[in-house]
Amino acid sequence: MLWSPMDEKGRRATTEDPALNPLSYSGNAVTSAYYHRSVTIPLESLQPLIYNALSRVVLQLPAMGTTFHHAVQFIQLRDGRDEEVGTLVEEQQNIGFPKPSEKVPFWRLIIAYQSGRSTISDMVACFVVGAPARDQLCAMDFHQSFLAALLLVNEAKLSKQPSQYPSAKDSKGMSGISTLRQGKQTSHTQRPSRFKTVTLGTTDTACLLVDCFTSKTNTTGVMQAVLAASLFANLTSEFSTLRTAGQISPGDTMEKSPIRIPCSRYIATHNRAQGWHMASIWSEARRIHTTSKDELSGKARSSSLIGFLRREGGSSLFNTKDNGETSGISAAVSSMGSFQDPKSSESQEGREWQIGRMISSNDSNEIGAALCITLVVGGDGCLTMGFSWLEGVVEDVWVDRVIFTARRLIGELLRSNGATETKTMTSETLLWGGSVSRLVCIVRDLVLD
Repeated sequence: MLWSPMDEKGRRATTEDPALNPLSYSGNAVTSAYYHRSVTIPLESLQPLIYNALSRVVLQLPAMGTTFHHAVQFIQLRDGRDEEVGTLVEEQQNIGFPKPSEKVPFWRLIIAYQSGRSTISDMVACFVVGAPARDQLCAMDFHQSFLAALLLVNEAKLSKQPSQYPSAKDSKGMSGISTLRQGKQTSHTQRPSRFKTVTLGTTDTACLLVDCFTSKTNTTGVMQAVLAASLFANLTSEFSTLRTAGQISPGDTMEKSPIRIPCSRYIATHNRAQGWHMASIWSEARRIHTTSKDELSGKARSSSLIGFLRREGGSSLFNTKDNGETSGISAAVSSMGSFQDPKSSESQEGREWQIGRMISSNDSNEIGAALCITLVVGGDGCLTMGFSWLEGVVEDVWVDRVIFTARRLIGELLRSNGATETKTMTSETLLWGGSVSRLVCIVRDLVLD
C-alpha cells in the first residue's frame, strides 16, 4: 500500500489555515559544521576565541554588520553525534528573529561543545540566517571565512581577557534552546519544519562525484532525479506529472567573486510515463544539469518559482492562490556546494583548525517547498543530504518511505556505475563528525554545481 502524503482532514486544513500552507512559510537557512582543533584549549578561552574570530569575519562579509555579540549563543551537547546536531538544526530552522533593528542582525551563530569538560578541542558552529538576509549571506562563505579567522587568531594574544566575556560554563544545554521561542526571539507562526539527514561516506561521495562528472551532470541534478523517482514510487498512479524546483549556488560562473549567494532557481518537469530506472535517472540528471546551466547563463528563465505535483483531471492535494491553478505538494533541491579550505601555506594535516562534516537545511517559501533536500559536502569529504518538510502538511511516515526509497536508489546508482559494493549509507554516527578525512582530495576539485 502506498502512503498518501496527506489525508483528507489534512488537505482540508491546509486550504483553511494559512499556517499550514508551505507557500506562506519562510524558514531559516541553517548550516552546521564540525570544527576540530589539534590542541585542546581551556573552556574559558572559547568565547574570547570565537569573538576574536568573528571580528575578522565581519570585515570579510559586510552583510553581517558590525554588531554581533548579541547574535552569538553558547550551548552544551551531550555527545555531539549527528542525531543531536540534526536536532539542533531542526530547532534553529524554526526559531525566528526579533523585529528588524540595527543592533540585532538577521543571523545568529550557535557554538556547541560537549558538556562536562574543562578543555575542548571539538565544537559545532551552527550558522543561522533569517529570511530577510538569505540573499545577502551564504553559509558556505561564512564557514570558510570563520575557519580562516580561527587559523589567524593567536590564543595568547586575544583582544580581551576571558573575564570580559560571559562564562561558557554558564551556557545552557540543548533543552534551553526551546525556551528561546517564548523569550527574546520570535518564533514563526507557521507550522514547524521537521528535519532528517542521510550521509554518504567519503568513498561513496567521491565515486558519486566522479560518476556525475563522467556522465556530464552534477550531484544536484542526480539528487533531484532521485527525489522525483522516490516520490513517484510512493505516490499512486493518478499522479502523472511532477515539477520540482531547484536552487543552486552560482559555482563556476562567479569564480572571481569572493562572495557566493545561492539564489539561482529553476524548474524541472518529470513524467511518470517515461519509466524510472537507473538509465532514466542518469538521463534525467543530465537534462536537469542542462536546465540549471541555462538558468545560470541567462539563456532561460523559469516562468514560475513554484514546483508542484499535479493529478490527472485537475484535482490536487490542496489549492494555492499564487499560480492560479490547482497544485499539490512541491519539492525542491538546494545545493550549498562543496567546502573549500582557505588558502594556507601550511599542509592540511598541520593546520591548527580543521572542518569536518557539514549539515544544512535551506528550505524556503520562495519555491513553495513542502519537501526539500539540501546538499552539502563538508571538509571530511562526506555528502550530507538534509531532508526538511512542514509538520502537518505531509505525514512523517510518508517522508520516511521517500527517504528509504532515495537511499536504495542512491545505492543502486553507485553499484551501476562501478562504485565499490561497500555499505552505501553510513548508519553509524561518529563523535563530532569523525576526523577530517584525507582519503579523496578529488572531492575538493569536483564541486556540486
